[in-house]
Amino acid sequence: MLPAPFMIARRLVFRRERRISSHLKGTVLGISLSLIPLVLVMIVSAGMIKGITARFLELGTYHLQARSYNEDTPWHETAEKLAAEPAIKGAFPVIQGLGMLYSPEGRVGINLKGFDAEMWEQDRGFRDFMIVEAGEFDLGDPDGIVVTSGVAESLGIAIGDKVKLLTSRTSSSGALFLRPSFFTLKGICSTGYYELDALTAYIPFSRADSILKGQGTRYIGMKVEDPFSGIREIKGRLARKLGMEWYLLDWQELQRPMYSSFETSRNLILLIMALIVLVATLNISATLSMLVLENQEQIAILKATGSSGFQIGLIFVLAGFLTGLAGVVPGLALGLLLAVNINGIISFIENSMNFTAMLINRLSPFSAAPVSLDLFDSSYYLETIPVELDPVSLWLAVLFTFAVAIAAALIPALRAASLKPMEILRRR
Repeated sequence: MLPAPFMIARRLVFRRERRISSHLKGTVLGISLSLIPLVLVMIVSAGMIKGITARFLELGTYHLQARSYNEDTPWHETAEKLAAEPAIKGAFPVIQGLGMLYSPEGRVGINLKGFDAEMWEQDRGFRDFMIVEAGEFDLGDPDGIVVTSGVAESLGIAIGDKVKLLTSRTSSSGALFLRPSFFTLKGICSTGYYELDALTAYIPFSRADSILKGQGTRYIGMKVEDPFSGIREIKGRLARKLGMEWYLLDWQELQRPMYSSFETSRNLILLIMALIVLVATLNISATLSMLVLENQEQIAILKATGSSGFQIGLIFVLAGFLTGLAGVVPGLALGLLLAVNINGIISFIENSMNFTAMLINRLSPFSAAPVSLDLFDSSYYLETIPVELDPVSLWLAVLFTFAVAIAAALIPALRAASLKPMEILRRR
């Protein structure tokens, strides 16, 4: 048997036909509709941030970097030692510097990276995210070079073409020397990032070591199973094992500005969505206040028959909770449904819009060139929107809605608890 306050509160919210009270329908609908975009943004934004960050880590900065204070350190021996650690999937020596790449068609400044030829086969994450558009990612030839699509387009080069690389070197006296090197284009690839595609070239590690002697940055890039959890613990263990000659940087330190920008943007959007939910939920206060006025006589009878002010107030607090529940359940369910199927929904809308545009174009007497509409442009780093379900965030959104619903019910609850039954019954 349910307690009397809960039963009365349920009767206030749900009529005998188990339908929502006409007074509360608008409030329930408002909570549901405001919760849908909050859940959608919460899930989709978390997935997109993780997807974009993961792509950049696999292709750009690695999960961890081990750097040495001694430039003449044994890079390959140390990389093999690190790769043998249980938490490390792979460790690869990298040389990174700047240069100018020339062709008969033009020139472009590049970010030069030197890898071992075996890296392509050993680094699955790099291989999965890197798209080879022409030729192959081949660093086995000391004179071979692989460039990104933006560099190839700027230089107007194709597979087999010769290019000249110009790098600088500072002598012991401080004089600056320019050093030309010549390469044959082996492959054209794309990272999916405009910033990387516009200025990146890859050459063999041994050649990069010779060209960038005394210049550039050298480090060992490492990959772990899950870079989003436990990266700091792994970093601490490796730092103790490597000793004072080395220092380690994790991806959160290397990409702090980018990741902080993503998180700040996401939090601002979630704050706006939460304010919409707050406004919709606060309507409970006005609606329950109306119910208090309409049910003054019933409240007076309950008080006259022995119900305490606390019990009367509890009825309306529970009514606020049940109203929030009636709005949360469909809002959360629909938000999850839309988030899980977001890619299919976007594809359907794009196809419908393009089909409509094609019909209009064909039927119009002033036909123009067909236009292809894209709601989600893959040039923004991802082919599809990743879906990242975070139970903790979802529960926080639900608890926030319930907390606001209960808080909004407190004012009408206090008003109902303070009613004087004799004055109300005397006016009958």
